[in-house]
Amino acid sequence: MPEVGAPRLAKRLAEGGLADNLLDLDMPILSTIGFNAGSFAAQFVLEGLAIAGTVGERFISTACFEALVEDSRCGALEFYRAFRQAGKTVYAVPGPQRFDADRKTVFNAFDAIMTRRVSEMGVGIVDVRAETTGSDGILLPQFASAGDLVHANEAFGGVVFKTFFEMLSRDEHPPHVPSAARPARPSLQAHRPARVPASRPHR
Repeated sequence: MPEVGAPRLAKRLAEGGLADNLLDLDMPILSTIGFNAGSFAAQFVLEGLAIAGTVGERFISTACFEALVEDSRCGALEFYRAFRQAGKTVYAVPGPQRFDADRKTVFNAFDAIMTRRVSEMGVGIVDVRAETTGSDGILLPQFASAGDLVHANEAFGGVVFKTFFEMLSRDEHPPHVPSAARPARPSLQAHRPARVPASRPHR
């Protein structure tokens, strides 16, 4: 899985006295992989695409949008699937809600699809939006990184870990998903997003 930094990850695991293969770890796994909704929304708008409630040059259906999200994040979905099939306890964190107002609908639709797909695999969702966003659904300033317009800061991370540990203490573990065979190492090869055919104008 070179595209997610396998050598660097293995080095950090080794430095921590852990196995160099995540599948060999015997502990809950907390991940944000695949939930970079901001980059998806930016590319979606750049391509002139639109879904219900947004403006763009080419309108696509809900089914087409869902297929586009799943194809663009197929490597991430395979990442979660491999861990669940190996019987691991896995939790995912939706990204911080930092977006321009005109991208809110696409951003939230992306999050909803990713959350549903990994939840169906038995991945627990550490959702801190109620504590970190305002009435407009956008990340509160005190949780935003000062270094860019995308990431959150340590305060946001603190809320995530607090919620995560509370879930663990309440034994809110995702259910086990049996598998016929445990994969030796998951293949997280990058895939290009599916090409979306032009459709009727939507303004």
